[in-house]
Amino acid sequence: MYNPDEDISTADFAKAAKENGCVKADNDKGTFIGNPPDATKYPHVHIFSNGKTNLSVGSGVNQTIGINWDINIQLLNDAYKRFNQGQITGPLKETIEWVLRSAS
Repeated sequence: MYNPDEDISTADFAKAAKENGCVKADNDKGTFIGNPPDATKYPHVHIFSNGKTNLSVGSGVNQTIGINWDINIQLLNDAYKRFNQGQITGPLKETIEWVLRSAS
């Protein structure tokens, strides 16, 4: 379904997320991409200032999906499978599914 060695840049992910209806927020903790109206609410993708990227579905409930401003498709797929029990919803879910389909 996807190439596990493939990455998508956080910039390309953000662009796809915007096209799917997600919102973005920047603050002193990094960049957040999530569902409207507030990207900092769960679930979201959190891009830290050092380039580390997590998929978060609750306070302390997250998984690293990338480093150096790249999202690893295998890690994204693993996190999506782990958390997709109703925790990932809306445009963010659509974006993740689009990325996973596109990486095939």
